Amino acid sequence: MSLCRNPGEGSCCGAPIKGLRRLTFPDGTQVGITGLDGVMESLYREGRPADAAAAAEIMERLRSENYFAPSAREAYEELFLEEYRRLLEARTSAARQAGATSGKDGRPGTGGRGLLGHLKPGQKPAA
Repeated sequence: MSLCRNPGEGSCCGAPIKGLRRLTFPDGTQVGITGLDGVMESLYREGRPADAAAAAEIMERLRSENYFAPSAREAYEELFLEEYRRLLEARTSAARQAGATSGKDGRPGTGGRGLLGHLKPGQKPAA
């Protein structure tokens, strides 16, 4: 029987910690990182590619809320880079799916031509 009220969702001794994300290193070691999702969202909105510079930036932005042993910096950056790649892949996939069902103008089924896109040039809509 587990004493944890919220297994996998933060502290076993209290309420879940907002913004806490549990990550697993390739060797099975688990760590809790605070603020990772928000930092990755910011990089995504900034249009940053998933590369070594982005991984270093994630690490730098997280330092104020998390401790990273200097000897583990490279391992953390690799882990952050993998997580950021997953985010980019998920967003790219979602954008592709949305593009298949909506036009450039964002309206479903208009093919980017707007609500009156079915009209021929010079044709006026019926009243």
